[in-house]
Amino acid sequence: MGRVSLRQRSAIRHGLAAAVRGWRRWLWAVAAMAVLMQSPELWAVPEKGKAPAKSKPNKKKETRDGSLIVNNTPMPQPPDLRGTYEKARDDELIVHYQRLARLDYIAELATAQNDNRLLERVENVRRRETQRHRATMTEFGAQARARAMVGF
Repeated sequence: MGRVSLRQRSAIRHGLAAAVRGWRRWLWAVAAMAVLMQSPELWAVPEKGKAPAKSKPNKKKETRDGSLIVNNTPMPQPPDLRGTYEKARDDELIVHYQRLARLDYIAELATAQNDNRLLERVENVRRRETQRHRATMTEFGAQARARAMVGF
């Protein structure tokens, strides 16, 4: 019989000689059985003219059960750190641009209807609004200079 290693003697002694010699064949057989045991949709050839069935997308939860992270609420608004001067100035800018936007819309309607009298009235109101806005912003500028001189 020739030289026999200790491992081979042990395998022969326990009747495992075939398993030791053919482990690669055994592994291939197990892998083939695993493929064949899966669902037929995975390895079946689709019929002509039919589209393969789409699988449902795997929708994972956004958070784990019992997690303290809550993703369904928006972040809170940051606190408004502007002073009363800045708030009043910003409010004036918002009012001015809203009024100009309304006047622009009215001017578009007047142009579409060829109403020159309405266009003249819109231009007059726009001029008065611009004068009012400039006077208010000049007053805000004077207040800012006075506060800078006094230091509060």
